Amino acid sequence: MTIPAGAETKPTELIKVISEMKDEQTWGELRIGPFCIPFGKMSWPPKDELITQGDLFEVFDREMKAAGFGPRDKGLFDTPADMATEFAIGARVTSAEGRICGWPNANGPPLWKGSALLNVEWQVYSRVQRRTVATVATKAGFDVAQFAVHGERKALIAAFGENAKALAATPAFREVFIAGPSDTQADQDRTTAKSPILLTGLGKGRPPPVAEEVGSVVVVHASGGMGSAFLISSDGYLLTNAHVVGTDAKVRLHWSDGFESEGEVVRVQKARDVALVRASPHGRTPLVLRTAPSTPGESVFAIGAPLEEALQGTVTKGIVSANRILDGFSFIQSDVAVTHGNSGGPLLDEKGQVIGITDWGYRPDDVPENINFFIPIGDALDFLNLKPAP
Repeated sequence: MTIPAGAETKPTELIKVISEMKDEQTWGELRIGPFCIPFGKMSWPPKDELITQGDLFEVFDREMKAAGFGPRDKGLFDTPADMATEFAIGARVTSAEGRICGWPNANGPPLWKGSALLNVEWQVYSRVQRRTVATVATKAGFDVAQFAVHGERKALIAAFGENAKALAATPAFREVFIAGPSDTQADQDRTTAKSPILLTGLGKGRPPPVAEEVGSVVVVHASGGMGSAFLISSDGYLLTNAHVVGTDAKVRLHWSDGFESEGEVVRVQKARDVALVRASPHGRTPLVLRTAPSTPGESVFAIGAPLEEALQGTVTKGIVSANRILDGFSFIQSDVAVTHGNSGGPLLDEKGQVIGITDWGYRPDDVPENINFFIPIGDALDFLNLKPAP
């Protein structure tokens, strides 16, 4: 299936392959001799030659490139953090079937031929949205028709490659990894941050009590869901997460007094997961910003709309647990309670100054552990290239 003319593809990155097959589980039929006489059963995993993750990554990359996709090219000065793609792919081998024939070789290792068929579940994870955005099941196999050294290993690896090829042809995968010409241009326009945006009253003023600051925090409704945002300038600019606005050019804003307005997505920086939205502030007061580093142990407050709009203006309290570097980016770690819907909302210090933006939480099995992460406000300003107006 060809890539549409003028479209661009996003780089792929396979980061994990696991198997649901149990040790010693029968997965195929073993035969022997030039006439492939039935000899016994094959147990998982293959014993003669281990198949490494590297082998599977290599065949995955080869098939993706052949389909018009592929991993990001590694530049001379790229760091591991720079090379991280927007999407990570994981593969789970759910079942395997095979019929392998072996023939002793007097001059070296035994020769093998045969077929392997794999069922693979693929999951595509968005590092920006911090969630799985696509799950695809494929079933494909490969037949090694001629006796060869490690022919059984070749059959399994090639079967995995055929599943990668099938993945690249699915609509769910292509929807994520192919951007149309107009989408690509719009994304470039929104993420270009070479020229600064000058904001009136950015970070200035005397912060009111935390209870009064809920009036400057809004609920954001976008096509991908709901989140929060907060006013940072008197001319109507608000900060939120890139994963909250998604690819929308316009979003709907619900203010704490029930007023609704439209917001224009002005600038997005996906890697740092921050976005700038502009709307009419209707006289509301922007929040005061603090770019000085946070201190572990200091009290903090989060404002947002956990789970649903009806809970807009919820204030929770905690402490700064630590300052972390994760995937090459700085984060404030806190035990302050936040959940879905808080994303994009402000993290305030005890004086009511914004020190961070709610981003994501550590939730194994989707159970909150009071380990939540916030983007330092200074990073948001730097990555979006926001400056105070003179």
